[in-house]
Amino acid sequence: RAFEKMEWIRCQNELWLAEQSYEGALRAIEAGEDAAHITAVRCKITCAELIENALSRMSKVVGGASFSKAMPLAQWTQDVKALGFLRPPLPLAYDQLIPELLVAGFCLRLICARAFVEEHLPWQGSIAQASNG
Repeated sequence: RAFEKMEWIRCQNELWLAEQSYEGALRAIEAGEDAAHITAVRCKITCAELIENALSRMSKVVGGASFSKAMPLAQWTQDVKALGFLRPPLPLAYDQLIPELLVAGFCLRLICARAFVEEHLPWQGSIAQASNG
């Protein structure tokens, strides 16, 4: 029974994360944030993946019976998989996130470079601070 309990807890955690993602995206859209569209796309991708994982875990716990007509688990799994590939397709959704990722990566490189300069070349860091201030 340990496997079933552990998988059920993982399902609950994944569903909770999906719910938190949805609530965060909803707050961003209602607040009219500039990046609300990107937040909504990120929420859609995250929720589709988390819910698909949770349903897969449930199917493993239930076993072969999860694909019988008496249990709606198989239909739910197919619906969630279709959600990931429809409205908009996942490749299009990821294409919308790539420019943001590139900008975030560039900013991260700048922050790391500045931290390196301040740590390893303190005299250059103090010159940079003097020129900014």
